[in-house]
Amino acid sequence: MARQRILITGSNGLLGQKLIAALRDDDGTDLIATSRGEDRSTDPLGDRYRSLDITDKAAVQAVFDEVDTKVVAFLSAHGDGAKVALAPPAGEAGPEPTIATRFFSTVPSARRMVIASSSAWVGCSCLPSPAL
Repeated sequence: MARQRILITGSNGLLGQKLIAALRDDDGTDLIATSRGEDRSTDPLGDRYRSLDITDKAAVQAVFDEVDTKVVAFLSAHGDGAKVALAPPAGEAGPEPTIATRFFSTVPSARRMVIASSSAWVGCSCLPSPAL
């Protein structure tokens, strides 16, 4: 069976670390992790890690050219998770495009995308606290 290559952005963050822990030893997955700066995981990924600033269009394209993946887990918070991951409902006008929207417009080869953010639960000041 062919291995599925998955690229994870935000691999140094809360969700990224959890997803890496779940997938790193999966025989059916070829994992590529990216985040800004050095790999800060407790068990570094070595050649499966790339430092990546998701706001740098040329750097994003270079990583996609190198790793040739069709599946992306976009978990990057880039400071303000709401501005990164949340977009207005379809058909409604909203603020400028989100970082995720700009990211995926750079890499039209991506066929499957998951966009998630933990910001609302871990202290993003831009959103009201969830009711518990």
